Amino acid sequence: MKRLTQGKHRVTGLKIDISKTYDRFEWGFIGNMLQKFGFSETWRDRIMRLVTSVSYNFIHNGSVFGDVVPQRRVRKGDPISPNIYILCVEGLSSIIRRNEDVGFLHGCVIARGAHAISYLLFADDCYFFFRANKGIRWMSWDRLCSVKGDDGLGFKKLRNFNLAMLAKQAWRLINNANSLVTSLMRARYFPNSDFVNAWIGANPSYVWRSIFETQDVVRQGCRHRIGDGQSTKI
Repeated sequence: MKRLTQGKHRVTGLKIDISKTYDRFEWGFIGNMLQKFGFSETWRDRIMRLVTSVSYNFIHNGSVFGDVVPQRRVRKGDPISPNIYILCVEGLSSIIRRNEDVGFLHGCVIARGAHAISYLLFADDCYFFFRANKGIRWMSWDRLCSVKGDDGLGFKKLRNFNLAMLAKQAWRLINNANSLVTSLMRARYFPNSDFVNAWIGANPSYVWRSIFETQDVVRQGCRHRIGDGQSTKI
């Protein structure tokens, strides 16, 4: 693709992580794929009994609750799971070939006379190759991060997600006052106050600067408990 500098068509490559596909296969889809491949009804029933014979329980305070039966997922580690995975992924291959036949998709041709390559499937990744559209319409990042119900794509705002993870560490500094990390941070950055009222200080470490970024977020979710009033300044 890097060497393709001539011609009127440009090619784009797209990499998709399919490592979580085992958890996404719906059981009805698996049954349909088995039927498409010509498995007899007896074999389909046997295979589907293996796939659907799973249920989950939850342990809370030492007691077992619930009997949850999912409607999707192929169990990893089961000897038959890799074969079911291959059968189901073949459905994706069929969809791609069908769109190629009608001219909706065009693969990447590396040399004149060579076959076009539309996709490459691996254990955890899938690579797609198709013609690039020069008239791409870009969408704003705010809209991409909107929930799908509001016509967005549900992307995560990485900064907000990072602040949320760091805020958990800040919350531990507030609630675990006797931990080793809290004692070290307190001695270095807020010896006479707490995290909510701390300053960034001089020559702060990268860890402290990162956690300190969440101070405003933590303040918005904090409430001061008066108690006996001894620690409350008026």
